[in-house]
Order: sequence, then C-alpha cells, then structure tokens
Amino acid sequence: MRLRAVLFLSLLALGLFGLNGSVSPQNGAVLFGTISDDHGQGIPNLEVKLSPPRNVRESLHMTTTSRNGSYRITNLRRGQYLMEVSLSYRLIYRGVVDTSNGNTQKDVILKRQ
Repeated sequence: MRLRAVLFLSLLALGLFGLNGSVSPQNGAVLFGTISDDHGQGIPNLEVKLSPPRNVRESLHMTTTSRNGSYRITNLRRGQYLMEVSLSYRLIYRGVVDTSNGNTQKDVILKRQ
C-alpha cells in the first residue's frame, strides 16, 4: 500500500511539473559576455536583465557583472530576449539577443558621454 502511495505521488508530481520542458528549458541555452567601456575596460556591478517575449511564460533572468565586467546567465530557453543593462536605476543599454544557437556570446561596449 505504501509503495502505491509513493508511486501515485511520483506520477502526480510528474504530471504537475511535466517532462515536456515546462520547468526545465529545452536544451538550456547560456548567454555570456563582457560589458566594457570604449577603452576596453570591463565595468563591474552592472545589472543585466533578460526579459522573455510577452507570449512566453517565463520569469526574468538577472545577474550582475563581475569585477572584470563579465556576466553569465544559464538555463535559458532558446529564443529571443530583451536585454537591459542598468547601473542602479539608470538604463544604459537595451537590445535584443537571440539564444537559439545555445551558447551565445553578447559583448556590449558602452560609450562614455
């Protein structure tokens, strides 16, 4: 009887979370790169945010650049995202990135004003 209960709960969990990629990304993509100034210096502590298309049920992905300006976001679905880079509340870059090929490098060079 106990084995049946465990089996039932396991099947219920599989039904709720699915094995069709609804929780884990399809062949998880990775976006990585460096954000630097126009002199090639990496810029630390910038917020990098990826927003999926509106018709896709997926949460935002966020990270912060390292001391050398590099960033890495894993477990992405393959497809297009809106990439925004901010310093505190100030938006300093916005663009579209495509992770359809899996591992995608996106380096951003910011011009000094």
